[in-house]
Amino acid sequence: MEGKDLLLVLQKHPECLANLRKLSGVLQDYFPTERREVWLLERALDIQILRELQINQLDKPLLLKLSRRMTDEFFIQENWAIWAVSMWTYAYGHAVLGKTLQPPAPASQAVQQQASPAPRPVQQPVRSPAPQPAPAKPAQQAPPAAPKPASPPASSLKFDIGLKFDSSGKILVGYTGPGGDVVIPAGVTEIGSEVFKGCTSLQRVTIPKSVDWIGYSAFRECANLRSVTVPHGGIGKSVFCDCPNLREVTIGPGVTEIGPWAFGDCARLEKVDIAPGLTDIGARAFSGCVRLQTVTIPQSVINIGSYAFSGCTRLRTIAIPQGVINMGDRTFKGCSLLQSVSLPRSLARIEERTFDECSDLEQVTIQPGIVEIGEYAFGNCSALQRLTVPEGVTAIKEFAFCQCAQLQRLSLPRSLWNIGHAAFHECSKSSLVICAPYGSYAHQYAQKESLRFQAV
Repeated sequence: MEGKDLLLVLQKHPECLANLRKLSGVLQDYFPTERREVWLLERALDIQILRELQINQLDKPLLLKLSRRMTDEFFIQENWAIWAVSMWTYAYGHAVLGKTLQPPAPASQAVQQQASPAPRPVQQPVRSPAPQPAPAKPAQQAPPAAPKPASPPASSLKFDIGLKFDSSGKILVGYTGPGGDVVIPAGVTEIGSEVFKGCTSLQRVTIPKSVDWIGYSAFRECANLRSVTVPHGGIGKSVFCDCPNLREVTIGPGVTEIGPWAFGDCARLEKVDIAPGLTDIGARAFSGCVRLQTVTIPQSVINIGSYAFSGCTRLRTIAIPQGVINMGDRTFKGCSLLQSVSLPRSLARIEERTFDECSDLEQVTIQPGIVEIGEYAFGNCSALQRLTVPEGVTAIKEFAFCQCAQLQRLSLPRSLWNIGHAAFHECSKSSLVICAPYGSYAHQYAQKESLRFQAV
């Protein structure tokens, strides 16, 4: 894109100068493949460059002031800011308004204090900037023609364009960039709520170790985000929820919390690596991740929230580590391919519907320490055939094993003193055998319900 191209747009659509929103749309129509350049021109409009060019004379201090304003507000690399300002200065300030660039100020003035090169003169059409802009030449001389340079790679930028921060510079509060690969600079401590929400062009993001917290829905509905690594801090509610193409997630050793719905409904998520250090997996954190096959929960975890893995229909095995003291209701509800699970001695209760509708569940290991099995805890586990309930369990609640059609052998402890209503509803009475100490509550229950009994 050159200055004469922008001038042509302004000449064909002069009415757009009174409607910046329409002008932005026209630029996108004329230059559909030059997204970065159009985005830069739009950011120059955001700093009211047209008004500045109307009320001020065109001199280098003005151009430098406007370039700095773009750099400060949008964290744009200086040579890009100079290019955008120069484009508008030529096409609008010089060609449309008929103004000329004033001679440069004496070296003793503020212009000399700039560490970066001054912008190119604006009497001639300008081109997209090279990664390092050439030093300025006298205003009376036209710059030599040069091939149109390619845009500099994202890695050469000081910051990714479009990142907006609070006054401290440490909290990321907005993003208006073109997407692609985004690098959040080191030193940022927080990514604010909904910063990247709905950014469908975002494909990859690099999060530094300095980030302590990622806020509510920060990356929600980023339709083309494919992989993410979170090295440190806490992940808030719904941060990566509804990212349909997210496939791999790496949780670093510095992450302590995964919030509710953090990765909920990420339909293509297949692999989650969680390093030791995590303590809390929130409610519905991975709910609806229908392609998730394996996940290793580290020993540091103490809490797993309700519905945390519900609806993960391809999850096959899960080991709940020693140290987990709470696992919410319906944690694995609807995990229809889950085949085996091991529950730790640190867990006191199997909550209601924890494994409801886990139709392929065949092997369950329950360590001593659990005292209660909740309502529908193993409801509709139609492949479950054998289960040993350890000593210490005192209660099996209503419908706990309902519709376990293939359950054949259930070993119950002497400590058991309560079995709720219809706990074995729609289990086969002809094949189910209750194994328990003679004279125990379980023995009496088997006799009362006309179930087969075997003393142990």
